[in-house]
Amino acid sequence: MFFNKKGQAFDVFKLLIAAIIAIAILALLMPILTGIGGGFGSKPSEEAQTALKSIANKPTTSYTTKKVVFGPSTETSINSKSIAEGSNGLVSAEQVCVSQGDYVDDTANWETSSEMAVVKYKASSAKTVTLQVICDRAQDMQEGDSYFEKYDDKLRIDGVDWASECPCIAAGGSETCCVLAVKKV
Repeated sequence: MFFNKKGQAFDVFKLLIAAIIAIAILALLMPILTGIGGGFGSKPSEEAQTALKSIANKPTTSYTTKKVVFGPSTETSINSKSIAEGSNGLVSAEQVCVSQGDYVDDTANWETSSEMAVVKYKASSAKTVTLQVICDRAQDMQEGDSYFEKYDDKLRIDGVDWASECPCIAAGGSETCCVLAVKKV
């Protein structure tokens, strides 16, 4: 058999061009897929645990997680107990308050327990968000809005009075309290 080397090289070149075009199309589609909750974000509880490990001993330091996905195929809730357990003993469940944050008015899809220990996402479609976390002494956080204006304005949420709604902050004292809120991407 006699092969035409010139033709074979051309076929390999066409294959290489097709691969480059496929990668370019994928690069264009990835932001669209992640924007509609395509499941490319991390699990909310894992990111919350990472955040607490990073800042629990760093008062007034704010932390924004990577994008996380709430939904039926991932996690539908986060709670202070599992977040605290994943912090390697840096904080207890009583020292962590969670809030639906930017979604405080979206009661059809989000719900926060009265003691601010659990946030549930109730919708049937996936939702990509970030989590915003800050830890400090309870007595300092009792300043409420003025505290968050100074240290992390992203945690200033209309309708959420952290100082009175979070049991850890309301108790005051020098114990560390951490607040975590769901934020729109």
